Amino acid sequence: MATIVTPGTVVGSTDKNSPGKGTAEENGNLIALLTG
Repeated sequence: MATIVTPGTVVGSTDKNSPGKGTAEENGNLIALLTG
């Protein structure tokens, strides 16, 4: 089942992932910038 996120949702951590298009890093977390 797919998950839809909205801007501001924590979508992961920077321990194992890097921010990319549509995300930003904040306090070690990856934050969604777009709805998707």
